[in-house]
Amino acid sequence: MSRRAILVLVLLIAVAIGAIAKGSTTPLIADFLTVTGYGVNGDGQPYANSNADSIQADITSSQGLVVMTYNSGRGLYFNFDSAAPAWQAAKATAGLPSYFGAEIDLNGNNYYGTFAGMSVGSTAQLRTNLMFHWGGSTWSLEYPALAVMRSSANSWLVTSETADVPYAPFTVSADAALTVARRRSNTNFGNVNMPIHFTITLQ
Repeated sequence: MSRRAILVLVLLIAVAIGAIAKGSTTPLIADFLTVTGYGVNGDGQPYANSNADSIQADITSSQGLVVMTYNSGRGLYFNFDSAAPAWQAAKATAGLPSYFGAEIDLNGNNYYGTFAGMSVGSTAQLRTNLMFHWGGSTWSLEYPALAVMRSSANSWLVTSETADVPYAPFTVSADAALTVARRRSNTNFGNVNMPIHFTITLQ
């Protein structure tokens, strides 16, 4: 191989490594399905990735999922079980209501690999942090074990419900730690049961 060919090959490899390091994103449409009773619901319309509408919905070239509606005027609706001790503590401490809408920033990490690398019908564990703005503070529902199932070549289902997936190699759970960010530290009020399920489809 000539010196010039080797130089070109090295440059191509460097560009490829730079692109991987920087990461890339694939735009999505996220559609939140109805949850009966307490849990997390959408506002009735899908959330399509759009700079014009200040909505971000995408998967990354690594293992990430992002759905963000900050500054868009849209969000999700949260319905807490008023008998849950964690919600009662958040209500007593910061006045968190049992039902409200809020802009959100959802970040998921596919524990087993990339979304694109999943085969159709396979299920992976998704560690998910659902942050929301309420009362001038940033709150979080931290789910350690949502399930993400690739339902077709272009779509995935994200769910907290075991019945939604035919098989999962881990315990799927709707339990999430309810926390609020403070100036110097976070306050963890404990776990709440907050079912959530939504689809993501390539845009």
